[in-house]
Parts: sequence; C-alpha cells; structure tokens
Amino acid sequence: MISNKVLTEFLRQIITGAEVVCYNAKNVLKYLARWCNLQYDLDNVRFLDIKIGVNLLRADNPPNSFAAVMEALGVQNMSPYADAVAVANMLRSAAVVLRTALIAEGFEKLFYDIEMPIVPIIAGTGMEVRGIEVNMTKLKQMESSLLVELNAAATACHAAAGREFLLTSPAQVRTLLYDELRLHTQLPAARFFDTTDTSENALRKLNALHPLPNLILEFRRLHKSQTTFIGGLVQHVKNGIVSPEWSLQTAATTGRIACRGPNLQAVPKVQELRSILVARQGHVLLAADFQQMECRVFAALAADDKLMNLLNAPGDIFRLLAAQWLKRAEGDVTAEERERTKRIVYAGLYGAGVRSLAEMLGATYDHTLQFLTSFNRSFPSLPRFGEDTVRRCVAAGGTLSLPSGRRRCLPAIVGSDPAQRAHAQRQAINFLVQGFHVIIIEDCN
Repeated sequence: MISNKVLTEFLRQIITGAEVVCYNAKNVLKYLARWCNLQYDLDNVRFLDIKIGVNLLRADNPPNSFAAVMEALGVQNMSPYADAVAVANMLRSAAVVLRTALIAEGFEKLFYDIEMPIVPIIAGTGMEVRGIEVNMTKLKQMESSLLVELNAAATACHAAAGREFLLTSPAQVRTLLYDELRLHTQLPAARFFDTTDTSENALRKLNALHPLPNLILEFRRLHKSQTTFIGGLVQHVKNGIVSPEWSLQTAATTGRIACRGPNLQAVPKVQELRSILVARQGHVLLAADFQQMECRVFAALAADDKLMNLLNAPGDIFRLLAAQWLKRAEGDVTAEERERTKRIVYAGLYGAGVRSLAEMLGATYDHTLQFLTSFNRSFPSLPRFGEDTVRRCVAAGGTLSLPSGRRRCLPAIVGSDPAQRAHAQRQAINFLVQGFHVIIIEDCN
C-alpha cells in the first residue's frame, strides 16, 4: 500500500502550478482532505470546475448530472468504454469549450476570481471537512425537554378542542376549526375567508375567537424546533461533529448560499438553541451578522438618503421606519406595528403583491392596500425601485445583469400572460436585491 507521505508528494508534484480540471471540485477536495488525509495545502490548488462553469452559463436551467453537463458543452465520449481515461478525455475537451464560452459570455472574471476561490473555503480543509462541534449533553437534554413540552402542547390542544385529533394533519385541523367549531363565521368578513387555509396567517385571524388557534401555533413552533433543528442535528451528528453541505454557486441563480444535512441556516434566533453549537477546544466561534443587508442594498440602489440615514442610526431599523411612517415617537411604536412595517418593507423588496402581503399581515385586502399606500407615500423609493427594476429588465429584453457578471433571463416579463409576467417581475426584483447581497458576502470571503 502506498504510504500517505508518498501519495502526498506525488499529488503535490502533479497539482502544483497546474490547473486541475474536474467535475464538482468540492467533492474532489473533500475526498483528498478527508479520506487521503493529505497534509498538502489544498487551498492553493487552482481548479477549473466544469459543473460550476456550466451553472453560470445556464443559471436558469442548470444541468444536474455529469452526462447533462457534457451534453450542454457538446462533448461526447469518443471511447467505447466509460472508464477513467474516457472521463479524463471528456473533461479535457469540456475545459476547452468552457473557457471559450466563459470569455464569450463575460463570466471569466466571475468564475476565476470569485467562484473558484470559494471552493476551498467550503471544502478542502474548510467548512464541510472540519464541521461544527455539538454539545451532545445539551443536545440530549434539549431533545428530552422539547418532547415533554410538545406532549404538553398537544394535550392542551386536545383539551381546548374537546377531543383528540392529529395536529400535524391540515385536513383534521381544517375540519375541527371550520366544520365543527365554525370559527370563521364569527369574523366580520366571514364570506371571504378561505376555509381551506390552516396557515399561520389564517390561525392568527381566529386567535381572538377561541384559544385553540393559538395553542395550535405553539404546538407547531415546538414541533418545528424538535423535527427540523433538534431532530436534524441528532440525525446528522457523528462523533460530536455535524458537517452540513454548503452550496454557494449552484443553489440559486443569485449565487445565494444554501445549507442542508442539516440546514443550520434555519436555526431559530433563540440563544438556547444556538448554544448547542460550540467551538472546539482552543478555538472560538465568531458571530458576524449582516444586519438588514437587503434594506441596505435597496437604500444604496435606490439612492434613498432618508432610509440610509435611518439604517446608520442607533436603534431598531423597523421601529424607526414605523415611527417615521406613523409620525410618532419611536418608543410609542408597538410590536405589532413594527412587525407590520417589516413585512411591508420585505414585500416591497421582493415584489410581493397586495394579496400576498394581506396574507402575511393577516389583514383584509382593503386594509392592506391602505397600509401599503400610506407607507409608500412616506417612502416612495420602495415602489419606485421595483418599477425601475422591471422597466430595466423589459428594456433589456427580459435580462438582468449584476456587476459581478451574473445574469438572469426572464423572458416571461415581456410575455402576454399576466400571471407569468407578474411572477417574472417579482423574480427580477428578488434577483437584484439578493444578487447584490451575495456580491458583498463573496467579497468578504
């Protein structure tokens, strides 16, 4: 068997100063670091990842397999065999085609200066190999505690309902609330209420009518913490370490980061839950928060000095916005008014319509329209930003580009179908805001 020292030196001679062409460089780096136990500084290896390159070229419809990537580049297996030599020859041919295409599409700088250097941060000796340490004692204690709370919440729901029912079944919840208790009939606009809806927004509308809706929401909160976060950690932790998969380049057209197995981005902002993740001995965990990044991106793009001043002022941005909008002191803004302001802002940033916003606010269409009209009058740059973004995309034939070179094609924005056109308009606004957010994060790396 070849010793690790010999293997390391052999690979060092092959890799040093060369460009390594491969499919899915992240997995290659993880294999070399984890299974070959290489001591070589893999961060200095220069990769050309065919998969990421084609994802840039076909961001709206990326191929999802090696065969599909080769087909997208017009590369065929000229060998009668599907062995390592045949794959290597296909990769070499694909690299030639990819380099030419990246230059032609203006993606060369984005690919080599931003996308490729990020790979070793995620893999190699980076995030996915090292993982994050978990306080197993605290995790097991919290798992037991949550199960007790969950059972108590279920018992309270059954007591309020007067019978047992399956809390995780939307159909059974719907039958109980609307067919048996008929809570919706007590609402002022009962005939407009959707009796198929058991979402959080729907239940909040019924809160004042009966204790059950609020108890169901509490059960769902606990159930999500137990199944999504605690359960996810328990399932994926190995030897006290959890190593989720991070995707920066291939998860979304904007390049936004995604995490799975488990999704640590979904950990609720509750200190007790987050304290389960700890630093290794001799290390510290550094928390860096890009506070209200979407709002800051918007303020800069819209050249809104008033909003920029509020963002740079001490205090809670959404409470400050609500105070300006409602023309009252910051301390007089209620939690409900702050939350309403936050939802209106993000609905505007991501192009949500009045009906969607009404669902988020748990308000009627007319009341939501009044809120929105009043807010837009105080901050006119918000609707103007959306209108300008859509106009720009339409003028470019349905294409939006970012300074990084990343682009999004939205042909439906100039189409005749109103529903598809509205959806494309929301995608355009979302692409611009999230895309600039990603540029800032990538530059920090």
